[in-house]
Amino acid sequence: MQLKKLLALLLSAALALSLLAGCGGESVARSLLALLDGQYANVSVEMDPDLEADLRQALSETENDDEAVIRAALETLLGSTITFRYLGEGQQGDTAFDLIFYAGADPDKAAQSAYSQWNGTFSNLPDDGLYTAALAQVQTENGVWLLVQATVDKAGTVDKPDKDDDEPEKPKQPYEVTGTNGNGQVTNVTVNTSNGLQNLLTKQNDEKPQITAARDSGFAGVTIELAAGNYSVDSTFTTAFKGILKGESKETTTITLTGGSGLFAQISGGGTVENITFEVQTAISNTYIISNNRKYTTAGAVAGQNNGTIQNCDVTISGGSITANGGGNDNVYAGGIAGENRGKIIGCNVEGSYKGTGDAADDDISAATNGDMVTCAGGIAGCNRGTVDGCSVRSCKIKAGDNGNPIAAGGIVGWSSDKEKVNCKSATDCYITAVAGDDASATVTNNSEGSTAINQNAFARAGTKIGFDDGTGYPVGW
Repeated sequence: MQLKKLLALLLSAALALSLLAGCGGESVARSLLALLDGQYANVSVEMDPDLEADLRQALSETENDDEAVIRAALETLLGSTITFRYLGEGQQGDTAFDLIFYAGADPDKAAQSAYSQWNGTFSNLPDDGLYTAALAQVQTENGVWLLVQATVDKAGTVDKPDKDDDEPEKPKQPYEVTGTNGNGQVTNVTVNTSNGLQNLLTKQNDEKPQITAARDSGFAGVTIELAAGNYSVDSTFTTAFKGILKGESKETTTITLTGGSGLFAQISGGGTVENITFEVQTAISNTYIISNNRKYTTAGAVAGQNNGTIQNCDVTISGGSITANGGGNDNVYAGGIAGENRGKIIGCNVEGSYKGTGDAADDDISAATNGDMVTCAGGIAGCNRGTVDGCSVRSCKIKAGDNGNPIAAGGIVGWSSDKEKVNCKSATDCYITAVAGDDASATVTNNSEGSTAINQNAFARAGTKIGFDDGTGYPVGW
């Protein structure tokens, strides 16, 4: 007990010091001493100026304290290997972090926020494990940010109660709120079933107000974690998504799209989708995006328009298709991952159902218009104004056609503002066609790894990598 008390005092004092600059250090110290006294016998704590520097760098990447942006930046800077609440299940060397924001200047409440969110994890660590917690605190004009990064120095033994064979296994909740901040706002949700994901994205009559508030905000500042398994979703989240949706891994977490459009209409700048495989088994068609007072007709398995980050996600088109059909003054974009990309698409792969039967096969990805605007289809994105890096496309029939100017079809992207922003090899085993009216078309095919081709005719452009590069006006096939 004396050892527990000593270490608790160290933790209290260290965290109190981290708050001195912005919260009135003595009051915070008193609050933390009262809250933490006699706990965490196997957790050593230290202030870490390097961690504070990382927090300040992450904060510098957003102008309005967007928590999703800050968390994404910290993921890159800290390279955490496990989720914070699973610290007790970690192996030696594993790291995890957790971030808290308190919107106010009350030191006691700031301390309570830290205690409330971290106590459950620290107090349930295995007794035979050893852990180090590094702390940092930065105050902004909107409030105070508290960051903890924990390391497993020695893995402990997680006690699991003996199961009575006659006792039925308790069913998992469709989804569970697993984290809130000091204001009671949702920060983490774990999803266990298809109904859970569906219910989270669409309002339910008996849901808690905090879920409604999170959804109405586009899940800003919320991390949604999908447990390993298969999920089926038949509707699109139409509010711009600002949170983080992550699977355990794309090998173990699959979302089958059974509705009429992709999972998200739009992913905002702070939004992230990662570690998920998407199965397209139905016809995915138009999502309408209004940007700069212009309507865009887009279609993509993950998002109609991506302004955030989509990484380590695969799309398999089997028995379905991705199609954008527009007209008038709409730009029309269709892509395997996103119709239009203004953010980052990293390490994603798309595989279609094309089996080398040429023009007789059904289109996997297509864009068409009866107007005269830009019409693009691409294996990863129809239109790219952001970055596409380390992605691949295989066995897809891709088509852009009818009217439009230009009409572009590409194995990776249909139209790109800059070919240097598409850091990928050409697509493989694909049939790619751009059609501008009855008599003008451009078609390319490639049947082996590394083979490339470009073609153009009138307003039609086709390339095994990029259909139309805005910098040169030509397709790209390397």
